[in-house]
Amino acid sequence: MVVIIFLCAVVLVCAVRTVVFGMKRRTFSADTLKAAALDPKDLERLRKLVRIKSVSHQNPEDRDLAEFRKIKGWITGEYPRLARTCELHFESPLCCYLIWKGSNPSLKPGLFCAHYDVVGTEGQRWTMDPFGGDLFDGYVWGRGTLDTKCTMAGMLCAAEALIGEGFVPERTLYFAFGGDEEQTGNEGAGTLSRIFEEKGLFFDYVLDEGSIVAKDMIPGMPAHIALIGIAEKGIAKFRLKTACTGGHAAHPPRVTAAGRLARALYRLERKKAPLGLTKEVRLFLEGLAPYGSLALRILFSNLWLFKPVILLFFSLKPKMAAVVRTTRSITVMRGSDKDNVLPQNAEAIINCRILPGDTVIRALETCRRVIKDRRVEVLADDPGSNFDPKRAGSLKYFKPLCAAVGAVFPYAPAVPHLVTATTDSKQYADISSEIYRFVPLVLDEEEVDRIHGSDERISLINYYRCIVFFKEALRSLS
Repeated sequence: MVVIIFLCAVVLVCAVRTVVFGMKRRTFSADTLKAAALDPKDLERLRKLVRIKSVSHQNPEDRDLAEFRKIKGWITGEYPRLARTCELHFESPLCCYLIWKGSNPSLKPGLFCAHYDVVGTEGQRWTMDPFGGDLFDGYVWGRGTLDTKCTMAGMLCAAEALIGEGFVPERTLYFAFGGDEEQTGNEGAGTLSRIFEEKGLFFDYVLDEGSIVAKDMIPGMPAHIALIGIAEKGIAKFRLKTACTGGHAAHPPRVTAAGRLARALYRLERKKAPLGLTKEVRLFLEGLAPYGSLALRILFSNLWLFKPVILLFFSLKPKMAAVVRTTRSITVMRGSDKDNVLPQNAEAIINCRILPGDTVIRALETCRRVIKDRRVEVLADDPGSNFDPKRAGSLKYFKPLCAAVGAVFPYAPAVPHLVTATTDSKQYADISSEIYRFVPLVLDEEEVDRIHGSDERISLINYYRCIVFFKEALRSLS
């Protein structure tokens, strides 16, 4: 009898929670934005920015700083109202910021971020010149059109238009742009963060790149879901090193440096980090619950009961598993550079993306424990570029941000999201407790794969959405 009563209570609680979450579902409106409304001047601004070859390289000495210096002329030349209204500070070829004075100096300022550096195109085949900014078939083609020159141009176009309309923000707004996000962000956003901190600034919120409006990417959900990043995973690079007898490949010893390293890497791949539902992922699933099929609504409304099922479901695909565990990826391996020579030293680089609640130090200790071989040294590689995860704040500005999203994407429910990549926003964690990560673009999986890949491009309607979103955001968050 006790068991029956208990089961009935469980079923009742599940049913009530499912109904309650279902009541949070809102109705959607049609897409009213048309690419034809895009101002030709705004289009040319993006195309000119794409033509600036601000490529980040692994070796900083390979950067063409003359290209990065063109950013200053692009801002002052393309946005005359902004140049007259705002204070412009160009700290170096790798970072600059603008200050748009607000009418109420007692309010804490807000910060809008983007980066203008891009990854290279070596070894890729492109249909168009990756730095031509070509306009073809309803798209602007080129490296950075999605990541993230579109947001830099978009927010400045929005500010330029608002100034022309006579708009004055209530709070002071800062625009911060970095030129090395694709590497570490330390020289760009890191420098700006230190400058702001020295000035005693504390931002009420930060809005940077991050999640997108996902199209046809979440099974059992509406076609469009606006994912607003409220937290992001940490990042760390660990170097594995081992040494052994070298010599001629014709007579190898019983154990080689490469073999010992291979065993260590096999253990790391075989024993994955444990799965877990962080607070941020719970908010994401509960945000999705009202819009899912009945089965998903039951699952996502009752995480207290179905957590094991959900974790199993997420573990089935790599992109989903990255949301619920710390990941370890083997990215670089080195040994001998000749096929007939045994390496005396072998090493590998592990790229870790760390789940909120975990830390860089704990992830490093876990790697050592999993490898279980003292002859394989595990060290933090370039510690200055390793960052702990950034957890969600109080979400004070989540609703105003949702309002801006809803004005541009009335057909997409907005939900909190954990960003599995890293952004420049991590550099500002000490001077703001409210950080949001969102790119106002509708992208499907094929378009997402173009980021850092061949034939990166942005549709004209997506670029127009970007500008309109920032106009709404600048109004609602000022």
